[in-house]
Amino acid sequence: MTRPEHVYATLLGIVLIIAGFQPCSPVHAQDWTDREVALAKLCANEATFREIDCVAITEARGRYTVIELRSMHRRAFAVGRTDSRRWIETLNADATMPIGWPERLVPWESRGKALWLNTLRTVRATLRGERHACGGQTPSIWGGKIDAAHIRRRIEQGWVVLACPGAANTFMRRGSR
Repeated sequence: MTRPEHVYATLLGIVLIIAGFQPCSPVHAQDWTDREVALAKLCANEATFREIDCVAITEARGRYTVIELRSMHRRAFAVGRTDSRRWIETLNADATMPIGWPERLVPWESRGKALWLNTLRTVRATLRGERHACGGQTPSIWGGKIDAAHIRRRIEQGWVVLACPGAANTFMRRGSR
């Protein structure tokens, strides 16, 4: 390398450092919107990291703003959670380990971070219309085994259970009554 090339390379390096260029950091907060992060947190709360459930949840809630999501799902977005899933509160766009993460059960760097990033990617793909979970039908509500009585009441009210192969939750939409 000639002296002028060396000076140029050095100056370029300084400019890139000042500009905040980080070639070794593949995840940046600006890569994910607040809405994508909120929907991914909702997926983590409602379905842990199950992809199909996340697709269906995103289809059901993807049209709402972050403020509406927080209002609709107060527990999922509660500040100061003290339960075993308090880590959901601090999941973030930077994909840094959330406070309270169960590190002994699921090491963040080797598994948890990949699960979170996959959830973010799943939300984005679903919002773009690239993923569908329930045969093209958009669910309105869902529930798990713990919600069996609620699901039965909804069915009695005319709600329809959707076929969402592989989903752990039961997804439903209003019937045509």
